[in-house]
Formats: sequence, structure tokens, C-alpha cells
Amino acid sequence: EAGNMYSGGKPPEGVPKLLDLIKPNKEEYRVAFYFALRHTLVADNLEQATRIGMQGKTRWRVVTLQGQLVDTSGTMSGGGHHVAKGGMRASACAYSPEEVKVLVQAYEQAQSKLVVIRQEHRALEEALQLTEREIAEFNLRERKCTMELASLKKQMASYEARLKVLVVPKMSSDEKSKVKQLEKLIASRSGELQQTQEQHKKLEDEVRQLHHRIMNIGGDELNTAKAQVKDINQRVENMRRQIKKAWLDADTMEKNSKRAQASAKHAREERENTERVLETLKEEHAALDDKAEVVLTAHNELKQSLAHHDKLLNELKGKRDQIIHAAQAMKSQEVDLVNEMEEKTRFLRELYGKIQAWANQLKEARAEYQQLPLDLLHDLRAAQEQADDLTVGSAQQLGRTAIKEDLGDYDLRNVHRAEVDARITTLEETVKDLKPNLTSIEEFRRADAEYRTKQSDYDEVNNRREEARRKLEALRQDRLAEFMSGFSVISVKLKEMYQLITLGGDAELELVDTLDPFSEGINFSVRPPKKSWKQITNLSGGEKTLASLSLVFALHHYKPTPLYFMDEIDAALDFRNVSIIAGYIKERTKNAQFIVISLRNHMFESADLLVGIYKTHDVSKSLAINPKAFEVKKPLPLPSPQTRDAMTSGEQQSRKRTPLPIEGPPNTRPRVAGPGPGT
Repeated sequence: EAGNMYSGGKPPEGVPKLLDLIKPNKEEYRVAFYFALRHTLVADNLEQATRIGMQGKTRWRVVTLQGQLVDTSGTMSGGGHHVAKGGMRASACAYSPEEVKVLVQAYEQAQSKLVVIRQEHRALEEALQLTEREIAEFNLRERKCTMELASLKKQMASYEARLKVLVVPKMSSDEKSKVKQLEKLIASRSGELQQTQEQHKKLEDEVRQLHHRIMNIGGDELNTAKAQVKDINQRVENMRRQIKKAWLDADTMEKNSKRAQASAKHAREERENTERVLETLKEEHAALDDKAEVVLTAHNELKQSLAHHDKLLNELKGKRDQIIHAAQAMKSQEVDLVNEMEEKTRFLRELYGKIQAWANQLKEARAEYQQLPLDLLHDLRAAQEQADDLTVGSAQQLGRTAIKEDLGDYDLRNVHRAEVDARITTLEETVKDLKPNLTSIEEFRRADAEYRTKQSDYDEVNNRREEARRKLEALRQDRLAEFMSGFSVISVKLKEMYQLITLGGDAELELVDTLDPFSEGINFSVRPPKKSWKQITNLSGGEKTLASLSLVFALHHYKPTPLYFMDEIDAALDFRNVSIIAGYIKERTKNAQFIVISLRNHMFESADLLVGIYKTHDVSKSLAINPKAFEVKKPLPLPSPQTRDAMTSGEQQSRKRTPLPIEGPPNTRPRVAGPGPGT
């Protein structure tokens, strides 16, 4: 930095450098200012700064007297309303450098210890929070496992009972023929069925009118009494709900109090540990003060030794400079030798290049010579020699031999360059006088090479196209095979699902185009119970819902999805079909989670968790309810006389004293205000 401080060239237009305008107390400080300012110039205004910094051959970093800065990259910044003065000021320090170092070291050690203590405190707090969260999670998992275990036991009991009752019926050939005859008979008597249904509808209207008349016999007094009874039932239900909530709140408060006591105990233990650590740190601090005096004495001794070593270092630096000058001289000689060697190598490489070029030309000439009609050429030469009564010279004989093969060292010594150059000149003049169309051979060769290149490109592209076609056909076959395998599985499962949901219906998926399933699509045909086959577009709302759900469950069987979101799928279903759908979702789809928005009681009863959405004071709120908490537990059955005699008195007393559980509301439907609960 000190070497570059006085370089950089002469500033243009005689403007001063900012570094020259600064007068430090000590000359050693100027290097520090140069590190920050570099070769920054000072101009009178922004126009002069722009002209000096950007429009010359060399770009300069220029600052104006108003504080505006023009950087070498072209950016302009700075300026202001007032001049800042007194920013650089030197004041005497009350402590010596050694005392300052000792204070800094003590501060750094104390700071590091404080950081360690804070990290330990933070880690302990995080561990405490993590432990509390884990305890809460374990409690929740315990409750969930208990509930799931009870549910699974009930399911196992119901499944065992159903397995004992269920018998798979098998139809014989006679029974199948009877079924077909009965189906024909049913189809022939569909008209009678419609008439009977119309008469049944008329009778239902008459019964409805009679029921309305019977209900209005009591008058206003009966209606008032019914309203009072309904109000009283509502109050009873509210009181039961409040009692249940009070029990739950009491349990929660008791658990919270226990947790708070444990937390307070843990906090007291941490405080005692922290106090013990603080006392230990104080003792270590006193010991460190004693060690500091020893270190200070050793520092003074090292300072004296450092001065002696500085003197030796200066002497070694002088010797080093002499060695460096000698090494630079040797290096300059080495550079000259390297340049000379590179020049020789370059000349040798050129010679090798010329040899290779002449060798290539010789190879091409030999190839052209082989393509000439050699027999005819030999006859012409023999006739010419007989006519001229001449013999072939040694030079011509060597030339003809060189065309066929390489000459040996002995033959090369007999070759005279002047004769060869004269022969080449004579032959070139002879060729010019003959004026043959030699370009036709080159054109043919170029056309043949181009043809071969195009042919190879065509073959390569054609091979790639055929390979792509084979891959495309293989992919199409794989797609068709995978689709047909999945289609067959989904079709069988769809039939099974629809028969299970509707208790007797039938559904079928069939391809519009069996040869190309992806061109026309799939037909979804459904036969509801006791009805004919129909397309899904011609079904009623409830029938469409059942058909769609059976397809969803079939797809779930083929490729399960972890989460399903269903919005009022039971809106068009009666209570019987709602119970069937809820039971299937509850029992058969254990490997997926269903979120169902519903307004039907039978769907609520099968839910694992109810979330009610309601609105108070123009604010939407939600409430989560566990339906199993409102389950009515039946009392234990009375023992038989034989069992009663076998029981001990203690068992009888414990059976008598067992209190009955608090019953939930008789109706499991969550009464939540608002647009409607969702499960």
C-alpha cells in the first residue's frame, strides 16, 4: 500500500488529491487514509468533476467541495445542506496499551462465559418446553389409543356376530333359469306395477289428510302443552351438557395445577444450580486475576526479546534483498533462453508441418496416379521412346519410382533439386498447353462425398425415426395393458361396491371402442334395485350420488388416496342410504382420512370427530366435539342366582356400590348455531 500511495500519474487540470490535503499527526497514519481514499481527486464543482472523472483517457474518482462524488463506474452520489467538520480528532487515552489489552482480554473472557451461560439457559428452557409438549402429546396419544381400542373391540364383536350369521348363497342352474323367467315376468308386468303405485300414492295422500285432521283435534291447548314439553326437554338437555362440561373443566384444572407445581419445582432447582455456577465463576475470576500478573511479567520479557529479534530480522532482510537481486538477474537470463528455445521449437514445428503437407500431397498424387489408365500410359511412353530412340534418364526413372513407393536414402542423395524443379515446371507448362478438364474429377469427388454424407445422415435419421416409432408403439401397448388391467379391477370392484351400497343394484363400466379405449371414452351404466338399466345422466339425484360414491370407493380400492374431502354427499339420500355410506366410510376405509361436510344425524353418529361452524356477533367460530364422549353406557347385567351365590360378599358390595356414569344427551346430533356442522 505504501508503494502505490505515490503512484497513479499526474492528475488532470492541476486538481489536488484528497490524500495530499489531509495532514495527519504522524506520517505513518497516511497509509491508513490512503487505504480508504485511494487516488481520489478534489474538484470545484460537479461539472469539472464529471469532465475529469469520465471524459479523459483514464477514469478518476473525483469528489467536489460540496460533497458530490463521481465514481469510476459512472455512478454519482453525495451532496448535502451543511459541511460536517471535526469528525477526525485525536485525544489522549487514560490507559496504557498494556492495560487496554488486559481489559480487552478480561472483557472477552467474561463475554464468552456469559454467552455460554445464556446458551445453557436457552437450551434448558427449550428442553423444558419440549418435555411439556411431549407430555401433552403422550397424554393425547394415550386417550386416542384407549378410544381406538374400545372401538376396535366393538367392531370385532360385531364382525364375529355377522360372520356367524352370514351364509354365502349359491344358485343352481334350475334356480338361475327360474330367475330369468321371473325377470321376464317382472318386465311384462311393469304396467300393472305403475298402476298400483299410482293407487298407492292416492291412498297415501288420503292418509296424510286424515293424519292432519287428527293432529288438529286438540286445538290450541294441545299445541301449547306440546311446546311446553319441548321447552322442558330442551332445558334438561342443556343442564346435562353443562354438568358434563363442568366435570371436564374440573379435570383439566386439576391437571394444569399439577403441571404448574412441577414447573415451579423445576424452576427452583434451576435457580439453585445457576447460583452455584455463579459462585464457581467468581472463584475462577479471582484465580485469573492472579494469573494476569504472571502473564504481564512474561509479556515485558517477551517485549525485550522482540526488540532483539527485530534487529536480527533487519539484518536478514538485507541479505534477502541481495539474494532477490541475484535471483532476478538469473531469471532474466532464463527468460532469454526460454524465448530462444521457443523460437527454435516454432521453426522446427513449421518444418514438420511442411513435411506433413508434402507427404499429404504425395499421398494424393499417388491416389490420382492409381486412378489413371496405367496400361495405356505405359504403351504411349514405350511408343514415344522407340520413336525418339531414347532411353529413360535416371531422374525420370527415380520420379516414376517415387510415384509408386518412397525412395531410400541412397536414391535421395542422387536427386538434384534443380533438375526436379525444372521437370516440375516443364510438366506444368505441358498440362497448361493440353488444357484438360481436371476440375471434373474434383467435382465428381465432391459430389460423391456430399452424396455419401447425405446418405449417412438419411440412414441415421431414418434409424432414429424407426427407433422412436418402436418406442412409441411399446409405450402405447404398455399404456393399454396397464389401463385394461386397472379397468378390469375397477369394473369388478364397482359392481361389488354398488351392490353393497344399494343392497341389490348393479353397475357396469364398458368401453365405447374396445379397439381404442382412449378415443371414445367409457359408458357408466347403472341398474338401481328393482329398476331397469340406465345411463348415469338419466338417474335421480340420490341415485347419481350412490353411483358416484361406488365409483369413488372402487377407485380407492385400486389406488388408495390418503385424504378425501366430500361436500354434502348425503344431501339427496334418505336416512337408510346415509347410514350405509357412513358405515362403509367408517369400517372399510381405514387407510384414508375422510373430511365430510354433512347435515345428517346418521353421518354425525359415525364420525370420529365433529367440528361445528357457527356465527356470533358477525364472527365465524368453530367447535370440536368427540361423539364418543356422549355415548350412553349401559349398566352391568344382574348376575344369575347361581353366580350370585358363587360371588363373595366383597364382590357383591363392590358391584352394588359402582356408580352409574353420567349420561350424555339422548340425541347425538351436535346442536351448533350457524350454517351447519361439518365432519
